[in-house]
Amino acid sequence: MGVSRSTMSITVFRLIRGGYITRRRDTKDRRSVRLTLTAAGARIKEQNTLLDPDLVQKMFGFMGAAELEVALRGIERLAVSAGALLRLRSRGGA
Repeated sequence: MGVSRSTMSITVFRLIRGGYITRRRDTKDRRSVRLTLTAAGARIKEQNTLLDPDLVQKMFGFMGAAELEVALRGIERLAVSAGALLRLRSRGGA
């Protein structure tokens, strides 16, 4: 995901503390940890599904060819910027 282990650990801890996920050791491999979405986490996920692949495909269906081209160029630009930001963060710059 483009973040350090410590950053991910902090994020997971916050999600557990917030009641959005649970954590338990794998019964077959004690080195592994299983993260499970709670009911509260599922509600949040459902409320924030705008970028769900099926919904995005349906949104694109409402656009004409010219609009779709502009939208895809915008998405590509956002992806490039997101990649640059992740690289900067991994170097401790942002």
